Amino acid sequence: MAAEPSTRVRTLRALVAFTPLLGTMLVPLVVPLTMKHIGIATGVGVALLVSTLWFAVMLRTSEMPEPEGESGH
Repeated sequence: MAAEPSTRVRTLRALVAFTPLLGTMLVPLVVPLTMKHIGIATGVGVALLVSTLWFAVMLRTSEMPEPEGESGH
C-alpha cells in the first residue's frame, strides 16, 4: 500500500493546481479596476507587476517530470 502524501506535499499540489486559475482570474479583474479607479498608467504598472509575479509563481511551483532512467537515487 502506498504511503499518504504529507501535508506539505498536498499543499504544494493544491497550489500548483490553482496557480493558473488564480492568475487567469486575478489579472483581468485587478487591472481594469485599477485603471478605472486610479489611472491608466497605474493599471499598466499593476498589469506588469501582477503578471510578472504570476509567472514567477508558475515557474516556482511547476512540476517537471524526471527523464527516464534518471531516478536520482
